[in-house]
Amino acid sequence: MKLSYESRLDDIVEPAVRLFLRSKTYQTNKWRGTLLCAVVFAVFAFLGFHSRDAISMVWICLAAAAWGAGIYLLTYKGTVRRRIEKYAARQTEGKLPETTLYEVTSDKLNYTTLGVGITHPLADLIVIVEDAGYLELSFGEKGICVIPLRAFSSPDEKAAFLSAVRGVPSTSPASARAS
Repeated sequence: MKLSYESRLDDIVEPAVRLFLRSKTYQTNKWRGTLLCAVVFAVFAFLGFHSRDAISMVWICLAAAAWGAGIYLLTYKGTVRRRIEKYAARQTEGKLPETTLYEVTSDKLNYTTLGVGITHPLADLIVIVEDAGYLELSFGEKGICVIPLRAFSSPDEKAAFLSAVRGVPSTSPASARAS
């Protein structure tokens, strides 16, 4: 079975963001940054309030540290997404929209976009997740494929694609047309 669609910048960025958010690097950077922000906010609180007698410096510094850490945790994921989008936009300047092709064979999922081809053995498929805008095929540490739901012309076509990926023969009319 074959599936093709025109990729936009969001479609190129989404798999990179999802993979990075699951990485050890993301977790390490998130907690390091949180700790650093907490320390910086606590130091600034100390410098700003150290000459006042009527306040408890410990509580002021702890509150400032919590505030700095909270701000960092709330903004880090969005910052990561924007940085990846900016990088992808530079790398794909003038190349988008680009036709993306998925081909499911009996034992492999072949994916081609922007002149790059990737093959995943279907035996390595761990989980299929669908959210509001994307269908994600996760191959664990070996990678993911993220397909926008708009790539499917109908629910029958999506069902036929999923059946082909799972190795289950589909009986829907769309599977006969799509293959």
